[in-house]
Amino acid sequence: MSRSLEIGLDLDGTLFDPAPRHQAALVEAARSLDVELPADFPDRYYQDKRGGMKGREVLLRHGIPKSDELCRAWVKLIESEQLLRLDAPFPGVLSNVEHLAAEGIGLHICTARQREDLVLRQLTFVGLAQ
Repeated sequence: MSRSLEIGLDLDGTLFDPAPRHQAALVEAARSLDVELPADFPDRYYQDKRGGMKGREVLLRHGIPKSDELCRAWVKLIESEQLLRLDAPFPGVLSNVEHLAAEGIGLHICTARQREDLVLRQLTFVGLAQ
């Protein structure tokens, strides 16, 4: 009896490096609210979020003003098509996905993103849509 193998792959942080997009969304959200961020804060923000902190917690911990408004603005920006173009596949992703598919392994994308149409457009843009 043969069994097929199916694998689910997370999009952000597994296939794509979302750091530039997250940082750009924060900078743009701050700019829209006239909030000045320390020069190194976008990187710290992303690292703290990757470490498990919520965005609002990071902002409050670092004394960033207008934290609630900043979070709402960030959410509106983070999945914009313009910022999604900042995501890039991690090195080796494309060749490894192609190899797995050639071996007959079923690949499925898992994501918490809100808009399926933008996910599909992004996968096409980077060459992962099949």
